[in-house]
Amino acid sequence: MTTTLKLTPAEIRDLERRLRDARFEFRDLQYAHFQARGAGVVVNAYQSGKVVVQGKGAAAFLESFGFEAPAVAPLTEPAGGSDESGKGDYFGPLVVAAVVVAPGQERDLEQAGVRDCKQMSDTAILRALDSLADRGIVTFAN
Repeated sequence: MTTTLKLTPAEIRDLERRLRDARFEFRDLQYAHFQARGAGVVVNAYQSGKVVVQGKGAAAFLESFGFEAPAVAPLTEPAGGSDESGKGDYFGPLVVAAVVVAPGQERDLEQAGVRDCKQMSDTAILRALDSLADRGIVTFAN
């Protein structure tokens, strides 16, 4: 899980103090005030005020530190994204996938169990794919 927060400089200083009190491990990070690592969570506090919380323990971290995960706003226009896996022809095959989601399809994706692929097994991915294909929501191209 990854969550992005926008904090003021004072809130970032307070967060850093609380993380140090909780014995998080600190590292330097370019363009950031700090990077802190705890059990199952990494917190990057950037100079822009953006704070990125990620990892398996992100939800527990947000709750225990008094942050609410930002609500996901419904789409008002199509949204797309892509990702790749592999190293290319020198190191092996490269596979690229892209998706475009139209407004109103968020509920279909949720009902099919779609989420970050790192949180899904291969079986769950294929089951979600079958569910979406059966409803005519997914198409494929080579």
